[in-house]
Amino acid sequence: IIQHLDWGIFMRGEIRKGRWGVLADGYYAALSASASPDNRIYENVNLGLQQSIISMALAYRIIDDRRGFLDLYGGVRYNYLGMQVDASLNDSRINEIGTNTANAIGSRVEARLESALAAALAKAQQAAATAADSAADNVIGSIRPRDIEKLILRDRDLRKLVRDDVIVRSLTGGEFRNALTNYIRASASAKASRARGVISSSLEAAASKAKKKLGNAISKKIEEVTPTYAAGDAYWFDPIIGLRGQVNFTRWLYLAAQGDVGGFGAGSQIAWNVQATLGVNFTRNIFAELGYRYMYVDYENNGFLYDMNSYGLYSSIGFKF
Repeated sequence: IIQHLDWGIFMRGEIRKGRWGVLADGYYAALSASASPDNRIYENVNLGLQQSIISMALAYRIIDDRRGFLDLYGGVRYNYLGMQVDASLNDSRINEIGTNTANAIGSRVEARLESALAAALAKAQQAAATAADSAADNVIGSIRPRDIEKLILRDRDLRKLVRDDVIVRSLTGGEFRNALTNYIRASASAKASRARGVISSSLEAAASKAKKKLGNAISKKIEEVTPTYAAGDAYWFDPIIGLRGQVNFTRWLYLAAQGDVGGFGAGSQIAWNVQATLGVNFTRNIFAELGYRYMYVDYENNGFLYDMNSYGLYSSIGFKF
């Protein structure tokens, strides 16, 4: 939904000979919008849109009278769109996902460590540190990347954004893998100490710190893979057919109206435009208008969808030859 018309310009020209005429008009607008999306990973999203519309048509005057006229016209309309999307991330929400995911991974890791450590201590008559390393190696080797991916994607907001397998795999590599390994080893040392009946505050603190770093690594990776900017443009041509008319109140003041329909699947699926104008003739060849225009365009091509209503006041300056 476009919320703001930042600025726009509309111009129209006409060349006539007898009942025939050539019509041309051009429209440019810069529009913007902002919103807070349903997906809470984004704090807000800003959209910028530049729109240009140029129409050329051949017109035939059905009614020609000093009190007004009525034209039938047909031609082509050129449409151009340039768009930019700029989003800001919700850091607190991403940190929450990282912490929750680290806790979920931690619960699974610690359960496996309990079992692996018990087996390592029972088999080995070695130092507790060696038993802890053995248990850590056992757990590190038993964790499959797909299991971690599932735990990371437990969050619904993140799951909406991340569907590509390549992106999912990037979340579980590099810095994350190092943080996970460090956490498992620190947690194994703390559990080995408790298994010997000794509670070491330093080992417990190291395990807690390692889990926090794991959460931070997840949050950082989410920020890296979450897109915050995109831009693109598109253009197409629509055949159009329409009517326009004018009623002259005085020699200088008049009321005009225009409507056309186009697209028909050649460019847009359907596009239509209506406008009403109050105008003033400064001379026989120069006029100015103030009016209201409503345009609807439904265009789709190669996954690009533009289905929009645009409307509002406009002013124009025109020339007749």
